[in-house]
Amino acid sequence: MKLIKIKSQNFERVNTVEDSCIFNDELWTLNGEHRLQLKDNVKPSIMGCRRTPVSLRPLLKKELERLVNKGVIAPVEEPTEWISQAVITPKKDGQVRLCIDPQELNKALKREHFTLPTLDDNLHELRDAKVFSKADLAAGYWHIKLEEESSKLRTF
Repeated sequence: MKLIKIKSQNFERVNTVEDSCIFNDELWTLNGEHRLQLKDNVKPSIMGCRRTPVSLRPLLKKELERLVNKGVIAPVEEPTEWISQAVITPKKDGQVRLCIDPQELNKALKREHFTLPTLDDNLHELRDAKVFSKADLAAGYWHIKLEEESSKLRTF
């Protein structure tokens, strides 16, 4: 109906991600790699495998293949000192959700200290804002690449 005409020169580009991958299924990552730091003198832990119900095994295999193809996970062909348990839960839509239970690793990690700002902390900065947007960060951690050594800590 052409009721609205958008003049792109009036907008400031704020995203640094290529436009082609923002709204499609392609996985993009933030610049740099994150490093997990262990506390001193921590003994590595290998947690035992949880049993996967026979009925969920084909769905688990499909989900693992999807995550490998997407670049979220990679097969590990060598022994590692840290292994967490994989946890598989059925979703309402019939698929499965794959999580890991890094209980022992969490105890061994040095924690970064960062206070997340609240809405009250930032509300004053929005007083002149005219356009707002929101993002679904349900799998936001997929976009942060780990260093090679740190990724071995996350083996499951």
